[in-house]
Order: sequence, then structure tokens, then C-alpha cells
Amino acid sequence: MAHFLTAFAIAALIPLLVRWLMRSARSEPAGAAPDTADMFTMAPSLAQRRLVWGCLVLIVALQVALFRDALQYWELIAVFAPLFTIPFVLPVYALRRRVRVSREGLESFSPWTGRTFFAWELIEAVQFRGWGQTIRIRARNGELIVVPCTMSGTTALEQRMRERLPPSAIGDAFERYHSYLAGL
Repeated sequence: MAHFLTAFAIAALIPLLVRWLMRSARSEPAGAAPDTADMFTMAPSLAQRRLVWGCLVLIVALQVALFRDALQYWELIAVFAPLFTIPFVLPVYALRRRVRVSREGLESFSPWTGRTFFAWELIEAVQFRGWGQTIRIRARNGELIVVPCTMSGTTALEQRMRERLPPSAIGDAFERYHSYLAGL
């Protein structure tokens, strides 16, 4: 029973540790400007954040329920780590990403890749990838900003890009995006 309680305590502390690390690795600089008519920020919605954290709690609870009697303490931890980490890495990555769209250009914030800024005139191509559900924005120097389509503000991003970029840079990216959405 003591091993079970220890394993449960560790499993309960892992989400708290990850959450603390995410908060400490702030994705936006302190004092970032608020959204205005000329500037807006794309980010995951509150519902998406709650869904990811709810799935995390469910995964941990299921792991504790399924493996508590079958394994010893060290085996329980060995099973928890990969089962906990694999489904959690990508949603956490998407939750921390922010894209700020302004009059000057696009600025991406991520705790994993840092800050990237593209002035509108430096954007060379925009692509839509259906398998990843992302809009990929490539600058002339080869750098990329990847915008998950699940972020709020995709329609406003499309409008701003059509205003600021030549049609040759946008290509058929947003037509492919809309046909992808129509097929869901």
C-alpha cells in the first residue's frame, strides 16, 4: 500500500510540476501590448486548455487505476513516464504558442523555439498542411512560423495576409484550408 501511495503522489505531482514549468517559461514578454484594431494575438482557446488538462488528469487516473495492483513501485513509475509523456507533449506545445499579428508583421512566441519576427515584406510563401492542420509561413531567409489552425483568429490572419501579402506569396493556402474544413 505504501508503494501505491508513493506512486500516486508522484503521479499527482508530475502535472503540477509541468504546469509550473509552463508558467515559468512565459511565451510572451512581460508588458506585451494589448490587442487593438492594428494588432491581435492568436492563441488556443480556454476550452482547448481545459480539454488538454482534463485529458491529462484522465490519463493519470487511468494509469493509477489500471496498474496499481499489477506492478511493483519501480515498474509503476516506468509505465507512468512514457504513457504520461507521449500524449501530453504535443498539446502542451500547442497551448504555449502565441502568434501576434501587427501592422509591422508576424511575431511568434514559444517556450521551445523562442521569439521569431517576420516583417510582412520578408514573407515569401504561405502553405497549408492538412495532415498537421497548420499554416506554415516561410520567410526569405528560410525560417518558418508554424500556426496551428486550432488557434483562435485564423480568419483574421487570413484577412490580414490578403491585405499585406501579394497573391503569389499566399498561393492556394487558404483555399486548401477552407476545402479541408469543408471536408470535416
